[in-house]
Amino acid sequence: MRNLVSVQEIKALSPIEGADRIEVATILGWKLVVKKGEFKVGDKCAYFEVDSFLPIEDRYEFLRGTSFKKHEILGEGFRIRTQKLRGQISQGLALPLAELNLNEDLPIDTGLTEVLHVRKWEPLEQISDFGILTDFPDGISKTDETRIQSIYDQMMEEFAGRPYYISTKIDGTSVTMYRKNGKFGVCCHENEVKEDDTTKSFLWDIARKLDLENRMIAMHLDNIAIHGELAGPKIQKNRLQLLKHQWFVFTIKDLSTGHRLSLNQILGIGMLFGWLLTFTPFPILTMHDVNENIGDSVILQYLLHLLNGWMYILAMMAIGGLLYISVICPLKKQAAITRYCKLPLTEEEMRTAIEKELFSDVKSYFDYLDKQMCYGKYNYLYFSTSEIAGIINACWKVFDLNDTDYFALPICMKSFSILNDYITGFENGVFCAKRSLCNESTEPKIPVVSSYWGVYGSAYTPKKLPKYTKNI
Repeated sequence: MRNLVSVQEIKALSPIEGADRIEVATILGWKLVVKKGEFKVGDKCAYFEVDSFLPIEDRYEFLRGTSFKKHEILGEGFRIRTQKLRGQISQGLALPLAELNLNEDLPIDTGLTEVLHVRKWEPLEQISDFGILTDFPDGISKTDETRIQSIYDQMMEEFAGRPYYISTKIDGTSVTMYRKNGKFGVCCHENEVKEDDTTKSFLWDIARKLDLENRMIAMHLDNIAIHGELAGPKIQKNRLQLLKHQWFVFTIKDLSTGHRLSLNQILGIGMLFGWLLTFTPFPILTMHDVNENIGDSVILQYLLHLLNGWMYILAMMAIGGLLYISVICPLKKQAAITRYCKLPLTEEEMRTAIEKELFSDVKSYFDYLDKQMCYGKYNYLYFSTSEIAGIINACWKVFDLNDTDYFALPICMKSFSILNDYITGFENGVFCAKRSLCNESTEPKIPVVSSYWGVYGSAYTPKKLPKYTKNI
């Protein structure tokens, strides 16, 4: 179980500019705001991590104005979340041990989660549609991964001189699918989801669409648990703007040994499953000397067992193509997703990016977006309709365009209903038009360009409206 509250040491204190009553404390690898003078460097404290859900007690009442939550399942309490105070990011809560009636002699890292009756905050959207919940199965670990800031020093010591990789934490909901002693199951964060045809469960719907059980059986994979983060519509505000649910796998465990599989083994199993047909591999940001014995790879062991002679040569050729389609392309897509999260889309972000000389005008800006959103010759991430509207409106302000200016939009903006609709409703009367409208009776005539559609200023008014109109 993740240790939400523990005894920790104040490692450092630093002032906040313009603040007389608060300062910044460093605990483990976290920065958080505390009362000035409440702690000294070296003092012990009770540190509450982000996502802690504190019970309704008098000693926590000072949190009511900022942190009170009423949860359908968890009831009432105070949720600890990341906040910004006087421009300073604060991640967690620190309280003196004496205020909690705790012994000052408690050793560092002593867990206080159960003692203080603290639970993990779970958004309603992670619980509501799962279906019938049962106890989490024995022998399968939950995905309560420890935040690296909480064990930074230990991690640096443990991994010194050893190969490692760093992957992106997807903001979704935890889903585990396993096969143990011939039984296939699906779990959310805290419970197993019962398979029941009479009760709709979108997690089981996903498992059936992936056909994961039959794939495991066909490949003789047993006593294995696949942990991933499910992202998509109605999950954690869908920050990746996915059109459908997508399962990002970050760990595969051998249940017979309790060990995590190596990176090569995880990617090998992914190749067998076919990432594009099942789940998506986690976005790898950094790799450092990840060189394992290739003979330990699950994929090669499996192929060597099945193939011999000339079939082996053909299989190696097929593997090369499959590797590119099933592993390289998805990894390139995850890199594009990572780039997308950092794109300058608002007016303020655009002006900052111009100062950094990332682009200088509309054309170079759209070229920059197109390059960042591309992850293959014909493969792109696409902006949503609202994002496109925001980008166009921001461009009109940042680049001082005239109402009559025309500019073609990049491929990454050819998305959603815009392909079929004539779109109006932008600020300044800007609208988008399909190239097919060039033949409409208009004055002045819409210029024919290489792009499928483009944006025009308010000075242009078509005489004939097309059949479909959609306001943004």
